[in-house]
Amino acid sequence: PGVRLENKDSLLTRLEMTHPGVNCVHRLDRDTSGILVFARHKESHRQLSKSFEKKQVTKLYIAMVEGTVCPPAGDSSDSEPTWGTIDLPIGKDEASQIENQCWVR
Repeated sequence: PGVRLENKDSLLTRLEMTHPGVNCVHRLDRDTSGILVFARHKESHRQLSKSFEKKQVTKLYIAMVEGTVCPPAGDSSDSEPTWGTIDLPIGKDEASQIENQCWVR
């Protein structure tokens, strides 16, 4: 939300209609996911805020992908993996001002 008229309609203002006293705690990775964390009570807000400040929150992202997934180096199996972990930073896609991509080595 903001002072300007075009910023008056937001997720927070809509949640306040049905959940008075709700507070936004944190916006996870603003440039990538945009997921918001809200607290319904002051004490919850305080505790969650402290957890984020102290970096005690673990973020786990689950994604559905389409296309061919290459097996890890050294894997000789012929079947495509049904799950995996990408433990790399997300890089900016230079072709787009909006989209981000994960660089896989």
